[in-house]
Amino acid sequence: PSGLSPLPSVATVFRTYVVTYFVNRVAFSLAHRVFHWGPLYRAVHRQHHTWTGTRSIAAEFAHPAEQLGANLFPTLAGVVATNAHPLVWWMWIAWRLE
Repeated sequence: PSGLSPLPSVATVFRTYVVTYFVNRVAFSLAHRVFHWGPLYRAVHRQHHTWTGTRSIAAEFAHPAEQLGANLFPTLAGVVATNAHPLVWWMWIAWRLE
C-alpha cells in the first residue's frame, strides 16, 4: 500500500466543486462587504481600489488582512468543509486563480 487515497469519482469532484463554488461566493461576498465598511475601507480595502485596471489580478493587489479574510479564506473554505481529496484541492485552486 502506497498510503495514497484513491482518486474521487467524477460525481464527487463535481459535487465538491459545486459546494466549494457556492461557499466561495458567499464567503467572498460577505468579506468584501465587511471590508467596504468605513474604518476597514480606509485602513485596509482602499488599497484594492487604487488599482486602475479591470483585470482579475487587481484582486491580488490587496492589504494582507484582506488577502486572508476575503481571498484566501473564501478560496479554501469549501475544500476544507468538504474534506476534498488533495487532487481536487489543486484543481479547484488552479481554476479559482485562473
